Amino acid sequence: MTDWAKAVLQNGHDCDVLIGKSTVWQRIRLGREIRRFVGRTAGQLAVGSLCRSLDLWVSPSVALGDFFFEARHRLTALRFVLDPRRFRARKILQRAETVLVGNVLTPRGLKELRVACKSASLVLHHNGSPTGFSEDWLRRASDRVGSRLGDQQTYFEVFSWVVFQSATHREAFDEMYPGTRQDTALVWPSADEPKVAGYAATSSPFHSGTFNLVAVGKFQAAKNQLQTLKAFLAISQKYPSTHLTLVGGSISDRRYLSECVDFITRNDLSNRVSLVGFRVDATRYLAHADLGVHLAVGDGVSRAVREAAFLKKPMIIASDPGNRSFLGPEAAVVVDPSNVDQVAEAFSVMVDSAERRNQVATAAYRAYSSKASWPLFASNVQTFFETVDSGAAVLRQAPSSANVRRG
Repeated sequence: MTDWAKAVLQNGHDCDVLIGKSTVWQRIRLGREIRRFVGRTAGQLAVGSLCRSLDLWVSPSVALGDFFFEARHRLTALRFVLDPRRFRARKILQRAETVLVGNVLTPRGLKELRVACKSASLVLHHNGSPTGFSEDWLRRASDRVGSRLGDQQTYFEVFSWVVFQSATHREAFDEMYPGTRQDTALVWPSADEPKVAGYAATSSPFHSGTFNLVAVGKFQAAKNQLQTLKAFLAISQKYPSTHLTLVGGSISDRRYLSECVDFITRNDLSNRVSLVGFRVDATRYLAHADLGVHLAVGDGVSRAVREAAFLKKPMIIASDPGNRSFLGPEAAVVVDPSNVDQVAEAFSVMVDSAERRNQVATAAYRAYSSKASWPLFASNVQTFFETVDSGAAVLRQAPSSANVRRG
């Protein structure tokens, strides 16, 4: 959603970014990142904290009543209720014309948002698969003791619009929730092209003489790093000059990361596999890779896939609807992550054939340019908000893409 803020500002509009669970330095860094991209001629930007004014999945909201009636939350409630940033956040919401929200609000938080900005159009940025959204919903319900989430379809109906990153995910949403009356839109996500190109101009983080496979993503089961490791092990002896680099931190439950580390140790891959952890320059590794690997499932259109396509890097991806619909049939090697032999075979084909890598990379760049180049993305964001305001405009048609659909 940071890219949406950049596009809004670049189009000359003002934008307030309100963040839930974050530190002061994280907000400062985000503000600098956005301003660096849009320059001085853009609209006005403000980055602030919600200060527990809305109920999020990661941090519950607090109110003055918590101070009087919830003794165990009294100090926390007082801390946030008296914070001047809280009043500022509420003023921002009250004057907002359109509010773009990710999958972060609980039903309670959504009601609080509706009360805070009665006249604004609420837009849900749906950046993953509807099935994944439903599974997250049920998991979060079980995590929150005593919570009553209600019906998912009722939750969606609070929003005026639902925006998708992938055409297939929008179609799946229509099938799962046929009774909803929201307007929906498709806006293919883009990449920070100047920043990505800058990483390509830096020195390589890899040793010379190696063929480097790179996978970028947070360590969790849905990202399938363990399957990547198993497939790499299968080809490691045949291709002794290959090296696999896994870039990314871990979710709070570190058991999956530990499982991956144990696999590397047990199979004596320490000299062939690098785990570099979370990196702010993760794109630098992808920019200097010979082959990108992204076996994640449940994504919208992954940032790593978009950046690799812009960089003309060949990719092996999971047979997941989001990334597959973005790239198309010729712009990546598509595999079933659960089939290690199939993944290993794809590794072998791509390592062996420079011609095949070039074909895939060229097709990927063509897919990115036709659907998600930054000028097209910024134009589509502008036109989308015009659509929300007037109800008359239509998103610019990208080849083979859908755009606005009325509920």
